Amino acid sequence: MGHSTDIELLRKHMASQWTDKSVPLLYDNGKAGATPPAKFIRFAVRPGMETKTNLGNDRHRVVREGRVWVHVAIPIGEADATAWTIADRVTAIFANWTSPDGALRCGPITTDIVASNTHYMIAVKVFYRSSRNES
Repeated sequence: MGHSTDIELLRKHMASQWTDKSVPLLYDNGKAGATPPAKFIRFAVRPGMETKTNLGNDRHRVVREGRVWVHVAIPIGEADATAWTIADRVTAIFANWTSPDGALRCGPITTDIVASNTHYMIAVKVFYRSSRNES
């Protein structure tokens, strides 16, 4: 287990829920130097804090927290309401979502405008927390 478990669950959830082919889903580790499409969303997970509590017999309760970052981008000059509509759809995907195993939960969601010379960008930031017993 580890951060990779949370990242994989969050990534699979986003990929399964995002079906809009007119707004491609890109990943943070995409090919370097690739020119982004005119309109897109970029998905990334930023793990943060991890704590372990010893339960005995080499077992631990491990709590991990982090953020999902989804950048919503539309061309400069297009109505900003378009970007906010996409951001609302991203927010709906993660609002109060819990993983199938019940160990990972999404919480508060915030948004910010991101400076860009080529796109109007909104960062949708989703707090997540997982708690599992691990060996």
